[in-house]
Amino acid sequence: MIPRGVFLPASACKDWPVLATLALLWSEALWRWQAVWVNLPDYGFGWAVPVLAAFLAWERWPDRPPAAAEAGARVWLWCAGLTPALALTGLLRLILEPFPLWPAALWLFTAMVLGLTLSLLTLAYGRATARHFAFPLAFMATALPWPAFVDTNFVLPMREALAALAAQIVNFSGYPAIAHGTVIRVGAGRVGVDEACSGIRSLQAASMVALFLGELNRYSGRRRLALFGVGVALALGTNLLRTVFLAWQSALHGPDAVGQWHDPAGYALLLICLGGLVAVTLLWRRHAPTFAPRPPDAMHRGSLSLARRLSLALAAAIVVIEAGTQLWYAHGELQARHALRWEAQLPRTRPDYRDDPFTASMQSMLACDTHQLGHWTADDGAPRAGYVIGWQRGQAARFTTALHNPTVCLPLSGSQLLADRGLVNIEVGKLKLPFQAYVFASELGPMHIYYLLWDVRAGQPFVRRTGRLGTLGWIAQQWEDVRQARRNFEATVLTLAIYHASSDTAADQELRAEAPGIITVTSP
Repeated sequence: MIPRGVFLPASACKDWPVLATLALLWSEALWRWQAVWVNLPDYGFGWAVPVLAAFLAWERWPDRPPAAAEAGARVWLWCAGLTPALALTGLLRLILEPFPLWPAALWLFTAMVLGLTLSLLTLAYGRATARHFAFPLAFMATALPWPAFVDTNFVLPMREALAALAAQIVNFSGYPAIAHGTVIRVGAGRVGVDEACSGIRSLQAASMVALFLGELNRYSGRRRLALFGVGVALALGTNLLRTVFLAWQSALHGPDAVGQWHDPAGYALLLICLGGLVAVTLLWRRHAPTFAPRPPDAMHRGSLSLARRLSLALAAAIVVIEAGTQLWYAHGELQARHALRWEAQLPRTRPDYRDDPFTASMQSMLACDTHQLGHWTADDGAPRAGYVIGWQRGQAARFTTALHNPTVCLPLSGSQLLADRGLVNIEVGKLKLPFQAYVFASELGPMHIYYLLWDVRAGQPFVRRTGRLGTLGWIAQQWEDVRQARRNFEATVLTLAIYHASSDTAADQELRAEAPGIITVTSP
C-alpha cells in the first residue's frame, strides 16, 4: 500500500494541454460505456469501475517514475502511429452511434482510447510513466460486455452445465428434476432461463473485484492469477448454490416461490462471493509489497513541448470526430424516407384467446415499450401462439433481440431447432413482409415459428439474413445502417407459432391465411 497524503503538485498545471486532452478523450469513452451500464442490467456494476480505476491511479501516483523525454526516433514513431489510430477511432465512433452495445466495437474503441492515452503519456513523460499507469487505465475494460465468442463458447456452456449439475443435486435430495438447456423442470413448475443461468453477473463482478484487489495490493503476477481463480471459483460455486436453492424452492412451494426468492438469493450469494475474495486478500496481506513515495527532487519533469502541441492536435481531432459523427447522422435523419407502416394485434376478440404473462424480469431483459403475448386455437383446432413487442425509444430493440429471439430462447427452454428455412414472404396490402422461418421440436409436436424484426422508420426488416451469411455478412449488414446514417430506431417484433402443420408448405399457407387478421397496413 502507498502512504497517503501525496497529491498532484501545483506544477502539473503547466501540463494543462495534456491533462485537458486526456480528460476530453476519457469523457468521450465514458459516455460510450454508460450506454452499456444503463441498458444491460448485468453490467450495472460498471458505474463503480471508473471510481475504482481512479482510486488505483491515485494509489500509484506517489511512487510514479521520474518523467523522461523519449528519444527522437521513438517520438516520430509514436507520432506516425497516432494518425491511423485516430482514423480507426473515428470509424468506430460512427459504428457505435447506431450500435452502442456492440461488444466487439466497444472493445476496439476502448483499445484505441487506451492506446492514445498511453501514447500521449509516453510522449509527455516517458515509457516508464505510461507502464506505471497502464493497469489502472486498462482496468476500465472490466466494465465492458464480453465479446460474443466468450458468451457462445464459455458462458452459455457454463450456464447449461450449472443447470445440469443443479438438477442432479436436486434429484439426489429426493425431488425429481430435469435440465433442458438452462431450464430446470422441477415440481409443479420450472426454474426459467433467467433463474437457471443464475444471472452469471457475479462472475464478471467477482473477476473485476479480484483484479482490483490484486492491483491495490500490488501482488505479483502469479498471486494475481491465483486471486482471479479464487474469484471465478467463488462465483461459480455461489451460482450453483443459488440455482439449487431456487429449484428446491420450486419443488417445495411451487413456481411462485422462485420469483419471491430470485433477487434476495442472488444478492445474498453475491455478497458471500465478494466477501470471500476480501477474506482471501486479508489473509495474503503479508505478501503485499510496500512502496515509498519518491522525494520531490526525484520527480523532475520531462520535455513537454512536443507533447503539448500533439495534445492540442489530438483534442481537435476528437472534437472533429464527434462533430462529424453527429452531422452524419443528423443528415441521415433528414433524408429518412417515408414508409408505409403496419400494426399488429393478436386476435383478442376470439373467445378462446388467452393472454400469456409478461413478467418483470422479461421487461428488464427486453426493455420494450409495448407488448402482447397470447395463445389461441385456429379454426381447425390446431394451437396457435404469438407475441408482438414494440420499441419506440432508441437502441434497445437491436441488441435485446440479438440476445432474445427464437434461435436463442427456445433451445434454452428445451425446444430443439430442427430446421432454419430462411425467409418466407407474406404480402399484406402493399407490403411484403419477410418472416424468418424455423421449425422446432416441442412438447406439442413440430412447431413452425415465423419471426419478423421490423425497422418502422425505414420500412424494412432490421436484418435480412437466413443464418448462412457468416460473420462478414453480418458485419456488412451492420455497416449498411452506418452508410445510410440510421441511428434512431423504432422497431416491432412479430412472432407467430403454428402447431400441427402437416408440412412446411401447409404451415406457410396457414400463416398467409392468419396474417391479414393480425397485421394492418397504415399510412406513413
